[in-house]
Parts: sequence; structure tokens; C-alpha cells
Amino acid sequence: MAADFLAADAAELTAGQVEDVVLEFSNMLCGAAISQLEEGALMRLSAPQTLAAGEPESGPAAAVAVRRT
Repeated sequence: MAADFLAADAAELTAGQVEDVVLEFSNMLCGAAISQLEEGALMRLSAPQTLAAGEPESGPAAAVAVRRT
């Protein structure tokens, strides 16, 4: 998927490039889903982040705020 997204040869991709594509795809997917969930709601999300194994999901990376208008 990352190779197609970047129009590059998969064998030449770095781990950082693959991570960037995964984060961007997550952002696109989340944005598309949320836009369909609650019309007129104001939502505040943080940018997607990768976590190291065992790292707790807390703070801004795990926060989603929704306010109905």
C-alpha cells in the first residue's frame, strides 16, 4: 500500500516512509468516518501517532473531543 501511495518500488521504501503512509491513511480514514457520524458536531482530534509496544494510550494521542452544536 505504501509503495502505491508513494508511487515507489516497495523494496526501496524506508520504515519511516511506510510509517508516514500508515499515519496519513489513518488520518484520511478517521476523517472520512467521523464526517459521516455526527453532522454538525465539532470534533477535535490529534494527529495520528505510532506507539512503541507497551506504551500507554493516553494524553492527546488518545483524546477525542466531541461537542454537539
